[in-house]
Amino acid sequence: SKLSACSSVTCARLQRPAASGSIAAQTQPLARAADPTVAQADAQGRWQAWSQAKVDAALARGESVFVDFTAAWCVTCQFNERTALAAPEVWQRARQSNVLMLRADWTSRDDAITRALAALGRSGVPTYALHRPNQPPVLLPELLTTSIVLAALPQ
Repeated sequence: SKLSACSSVTCARLQRPAASGSIAAQTQPLARAADPTVAQADAQGRWQAWSQAKVDAALARGESVFVDFTAAWCVTCQFNERTALAAPEVWQRARQSNVLMLRADWTSRDDAITRALAALGRSGVPTYALHRPNQPPVLLPELLTTSIVLAALPQ
């Protein structure tokens, strides 16, 4: 169920089926593409689709990789994508530091993404990981702020 796959307490609470006509039913998360901020970031080519091969290749080149493990049904994920992960300062730092920004969309429970989450000790989304060459991944908290993301990204 959606409930068991969401690692955030807030996300888990909000993923329960809502009664028809309730406030929760009226505020279910919209599809990612319907949000202009997220759609604009994707349209500008900021996010690339995740694959383990992309992570491995970037690390082999000496580049850092930020991975946003997300899902369309995860409320916390959607909030973070519209706030901290959409901040111009985050994208400026990522460009300046040559950080590859990957989005691992777990909406359909992709097996490769499930394995990558398990390798990080996680069983659901949201999960945010910064991979740096020759270092263990840094996991960020489930609820992000711009300052948390900036503090994690290389300078």
